[in-house]
Amino acid sequence: RNAFYKGNARSITIIIDNASWHREVTDDTKPPQRSWRKQMTANWLDDHNILYVDDISKAELLQLAYENLPKKKYKVDEEAKMYRINILHLPMRYCTLNPIELTWANMKTYIRDRNTKFTLAEVNKLAQEWIDNLDATEATNYVNHVKQCEATFKKADMFAEIIEEELNDDDDEDEYSVYSADTDDDDDE
Repeated sequence: RNAFYKGNARSITIIIDNASWHREVTDDTKPPQRSWRKQMTANWLDDHNILYVDDISKAELLQLAYENLPKKKYKVDEEAKMYRINILHLPMRYCTLNPIELTWANMKTYIRDRNTKFTLAEVNKLAQEWIDNLDATEATNYVNHVKQCEATFKKADMFAEIIEEELNDDDDEDEYSVYSADTDDDDDE
């Protein structure tokens, strides 16, 4: 590990999506399973130094465990930490925010438009051709496109929060006016 970093001050960041194998939690942060026998849940509580009374039910043990779950740690993050590698998790189902998805889509379009032999060898040749012609400017444009999409999403979120706040304020005023109308009617009687 240390030999890898000698003289290299640059940091490494790996961008990953939310595939199930990227979200596997470490053994010490896995929650107990409902299908476990009572003793297994009790062992989990013991392993996590959580005190409990011996004569409580399995359901109560599970509830106690779920109330005291440790913060999730992901295996990929823990492994990367050992090598001082940063992991950037992309949001679920947001390929728009992944420059690699844009790159992949452009490469597939390039291959589809030029593939005349329909052989694996031809696809491989065209893929290599596309990769060889990908320059830093085009790669930077993919990242900049993603940054523009992110800015658009943030702006939309900001507007949505403002509108939601105004709607909540309007609801509060409506409730007050309904309450006032009810009490006004009571005064007339």
